[in-house]
Amino acid sequence: FALSGPLIQYSSELKQYESDMAFTLLILLVTGHVAKRGFTPRMLALYGVTGVFAIWFSHPAAFVLAGAGGSIALFRMLQRDWTTLGRLIVVYAVWLVSFLLAFVVITSDVESTGGFARAIGTSGYPFPPTSPSDVIFWAKRLIAILRVPGEAATAPILGLLFAIGFISLLLRNRERLFLLLLPIVITYMVAGLNMYSLQARHLLFFIPLVLIIVAAGIEYVGERGRNRSMVIGVGVLGLLVLSLLLPVTIQSLNRLGTSETSEEIQPVMRYLDDHYRDGDVVYVYYGALPALDYYSDRYEFPREPYILGVRARTEPERYLADLDQLRGNGRVWVLFSHEHVAAVDEVPFMLDRLDLLGTRLDSFEEFGASTYLYDLSRDAEVAR
Repeated sequence: FALSGPLIQYSSELKQYESDMAFTLLILLVTGHVAKRGFTPRMLALYGVTGVFAIWFSHPAAFVLAGAGGSIALFRMLQRDWTTLGRLIVVYAVWLVSFLLAFVVITSDVESTGGFARAIGTSGYPFPPTSPSDVIFWAKRLIAILRVPGEAATAPILGLLFAIGFISLLLRNRERLFLLLLPIVITYMVAGLNMYSLQARHLLFFIPLVLIIVAAGIEYVGERGRNRSMVIGVGVLGLLVLSLLLPVTIQSLNRLGTSETSEEIQPVMRYLDDHYRDGDVVYVYYGALPALDYYSDRYEFPREPYILGVRARTEPERYLADLDQLRGNGRVWVLFSHEHVAAVDEVPFMLDRLDLLGTRLDSFEEFGASTYLYDLSRDAEVAR
């Protein structure tokens, strides 16, 4: 975690995906502690409070709790431990009430959830898998996660150790294997019903689950080596650890002294503020609005009310009509950030339209953000 570039970047941006992993680890830790100490009322109270707390701070925590709770309940049923199962059902009921309350509160704000709802509503994931290509699709999503904690070079090694760890746990500790895999299976099922996204950042909470299985693979390889010779065992473990950590360490050292950039809108806003003239029109691309609102207090910009662009990801022709309203203005600034690619690559699509409508007078670009000044005063005939 401390050396992974993507994870460091998410934490520096205060993204929730880092906390998703933290709460996954917390749930696994508490689950293991409760199972080890016994399902006493005190331990079950701890378990219940942890679940209630986690649901409000991490959306995927619901999948982890469902998987962990389902695994424990399944094996209590197989052991015919009905007393413990009854106690667990009370805990699960409390979790369910907390989840329903959180769901109502979060989804009550339609504007804040609309984008995510649209994204998952049109995912079209192949579920249930009915062909080899469908199975490969789901496997690729899991394999993609193996690239996140390390570098691309470590993914094959992690994949091999994951397979070894899977077999080892299947033979030695099936309850633990179910505990780790069931959250992944449940997530895939919910995504297959178009109720969750399979974008990589939404699956980062898989990383602790996957790495624990990888650790089981490392442990198994080390044990097999020690059975032949202590020197061989230590040597094999050393090579495995070195092969996993060395590429990540090298990449981390290469990043020292450099800054990771992502949608650097502040320099763009500063440039626009410095070059703005009274009477200028400012058109803000919808994706730039959250960052604009956040940083606007640090600048005098925008000094006048701006025009907020429409959001029409599946209807790009609406962007053309939206830009047409700017015609007749001598100086029009267009601010872009957090651009999206859906039916079209939206920013180039809109710039092409503006180039037809008028003359580009100025531009300033940074990584992931840009602004352009246009003269749209001429009465141009533009075909739609």
